[in-house]
Amino acid sequence: MKTTIAILFSLTLGIATGYAQTLKIASPDWDEALALSQLAANLLEEEFGYTVEVNRLGASASFKAVASGEQDLFLNAWLPFTHADYYKEYGVRCERLGTAYRRAETGLAVPTYTKVRRIAMLNKHTDEFGGTITGIEADAGMTQKTKEVIKLYGLNYKIDSSSTAQMLKSVEEAIQNKEPILFHAWKPHWMFAKYDIKMLSDDNRIFQKEGIRKLARPGFKKDHKKAAQMLEKIALTEKQFNNLLLTIHESQKDRKAAVQQWIEANPKLVKIWTKRGFSLF
Repeated sequence: MKTTIAILFSLTLGIATGYAQTLKIASPDWDEALALSQLAANLLEEEFGYTVEVNRLGASASFKAVASGEQDLFLNAWLPFTHADYYKEYGVRCERLGTAYRRAETGLAVPTYTKVRRIAMLNKHTDEFGGTITGIEADAGMTQKTKEVIKLYGLNYKIDSSSTAQMLKSVEEAIQNKEPILFHAWKPHWMFAKYDIKMLSDDNRIFQKEGIRKLARPGFKKDHKKAAQMLEKIALTEKQFNNLLLTIHESQKDRKAAVQQWIEANPKLVKIWTKRGFSLF
């Protein structure tokens, strides 16, 4: 009889904590998206015993997969601007788990040793920057926004589009040589933790700040109550997020191990997220 009770208790505990269940997290192939997804994955595995898959999907596909229940979580919805169309189509079917980061932004940046502070000042510094904006991929949303900026501000600049990796390499080389460079930037990103750079003020608000929201499939909160409560608590400041991204970027380990290294280096913050009372239901 005692053995039977013990087995039933263990099974009930396993169900309550999510033990031996698999959760699927949809994530675009972006540094901040993969970092946040892996952070959640490590904590879900460690705290509740889940097996967690991080599946690389585009933003639109991630919204669609979570709304349909094919994926359990999408933790990198940029709202209310960048992903507005996807949210309008799929978001109403998703459950919201709060905001992971409140001041996400894209824009144009320069090293702090340059005197430019605002986009409106750039035409006075055309020669300094060679009339060039060092950019990322030509089809990126940020590139399209930059074209709007050039037109609205009447800038005498052209966009030199390349890969994100090549842009970051150009930024690093310029800063090492203390040369002027005007480039695409976004927060959160490890570049703000590694380099002394600043985002230029946008008086016309073409580049607007927004939040990185956490979404779950329909019924997730009911099916995984404790996990949902923990996920709702996960939130990062700019310094914390950039430090997480830099830890991953500079680590010789894989992403999962690098994230675990960051978790162990930030016990007080993690405790706030994972602190909970014991309950079978």
